[in-house]
Amino acid sequence: MALVIFEGYTIAAAATVLGLTQAAAKTRMHRARLRMRATVQGQADVVAAQFPKGERS
Repeated sequence: MALVIFEGYTIAAAATVLGLTQAAAKTRMHRARLRMRATVQGQADVVAAQFPKGERS
């Protein structure tokens, strides 16, 4: 994920660097995005729980 997101590689180029097939690289990107989404949503829930509904802006 770092090669694609931070370094600007295409999935095909990242797959070549990592020695993977393009399909395997796409699968890893998909799974990484799912993990990232779950992490961000989980932290958003924690932050939201710290503030009563009337105090949120």
